[in-house]
Amino acid sequence: MKANLTIQPEALNYLCELIAGNRGALEMETDKIINFFEPGTEISISDIRSISAAYEVYKIFDVAE
Repeated sequence: MKANLTIQPEALNYLCELIAGNRGALEMETDKIINFFEPGTEISISDIRSISAAYEVYKIFDVAE
């Protein structure tokens, strides 16, 4: 599926920091971006900040404490 969106380099870097290697989060955030913005939009870092949330990674021992 082609969404006809572009993303500014700073926005892409910020998104990568937010998802921290979480492939499921990447898929969810990509779907959210595709559904939220009109075709032809250039996605900025403020756009990413307005619709995305940071993902925290926990180890099972951190949660248990």
